[in-house]
Amino acid sequence: MNKLWTAVLSGMLMLSPVSWAETTQVVQEVKMGVVDLQQVLESKIVKDRFAGLDRDFESRQKDFESSRERLYQMNEDLKREAVTMTQMVRESREAEIKDMWNKLQQQGSEMQAEYTDRHQKIQAAFLEQIEKESAKLAKRYGLQVVHKQQAILYIDQEFNLTEEIIRSLR
Repeated sequence: MNKLWTAVLSGMLMLSPVSWAETTQVVQEVKMGVVDLQQVLESKIVKDRFAGLDRDFESRQKDFESSRERLYQMNEDLKREAVTMTQMVRESREAEIKDMWNKLQQQGSEMQAEYTDRHQKIQAAFLEQIEKESAKLAKRYGLQVVHKQQAILYIDQEFNLTEEIIRSLR
């Protein structure tokens, strides 16, 4: 039996009236599979979906950068021309540029929030799909537990469902 399970069971036995022999027998009868979530989330199909999201935002990001550069240039032009302007004209242009900067920053924040929201929705959809496929595979292989591999120190690779999960993603 794996050392992790032995340690867990030892702790449980201290709190439980169940005997060591009974607990060991129950654990030895549990068939468990694992899924490497990191490997699944780094698979081609998942990366392609996120790349699609990046492509969707690429033109918006370019427009944002272009607007930022134009505002920066407007501000530099104002600094150069300020000495030839009346105070009222200069203050008006400064206020206009400041307002434009604020709007651009708000637009950037909204764009980032939308990107993050869509990214999280894509990831949540994949995690839901992984959960459903894990349940199907558990039934097919007679497993009582499917756990993420990152929390397991050792498991026989026979019970690693990662590749099957990746193949099932759409």
